[in-house]
Amino acid sequence: MSGSNGTTERQIAAIKKIIGLARSLKNKHPEIANLYRSGMFVSRIEAELSLSNSYGVSVNVARQAIGFAIRGHSQGYGLDAFEGLITDREELSRLESEHKTLNGAEIGNYTRDARIGVFAMSKEDIVNAGKASVLARGRILWRPATEESVSEEDYLLRIHAEHEHSSGRYAGRINYNSLANAMNEEYHNGEKVRSEGTIRARLTILLKRNGHTKSS
Repeated sequence: MSGSNGTTERQIAAIKKIIGLARSLKNKHPEIANLYRSGMFVSRIEAELSLSNSYGVSVNVARQAIGFAIRGHSQGYGLDAFEGLITDREELSRLESEHKTLNGAEIGNYTRDARIGVFAMSKEDIVNAGKASVLARGRILWRPATEESVSEEDYLLRIHAEHEHSSGRYAGRINYNSLANAMNEEYHNGEKVRSEGTIRARLTILLKRNGHTKSS
């Protein structure tokens, strides 16, 4: 049976599932917004957070849910409307345009050359494509461990508790400006490579990955 717009009951059920998951992602993974702002593609966000595994859904469903979590749901399909993680429509439009351009230029070329579709990519493929796109945009990958130093991510985990606001309304919470400066001094010769938003998003992922309490 089909609805008035030709959508079948099965399709409607699938859409409801995606939107329901999107609402959960908005509440449980607000870091998605900063990851998206930092230039990370939806495919890589899904891979980084292992959402399909965590929620027992297909990668395709998880990716679509991320999109709804970012944009929100106006109404329809018998579900209440909700605002997305990014509510500024101008910002959202700009980010979507940037992602569309970059996605077409970088991951599009990757999948074309490999003769596969993005949904057939393994997690390793997605991460590699994401790294390629980061490099193509002139951005700096997070540095791995060397004989002389720990990895940039491990260093972030090691020092984040040392950078907290000591007073005021944010006392006891992480001072991301101070943390970003410390990371830039240690790994990037003081240049402003890591922003507050990038540090916040990365630290949230690392803490969850290691089973620590969510960053604040």
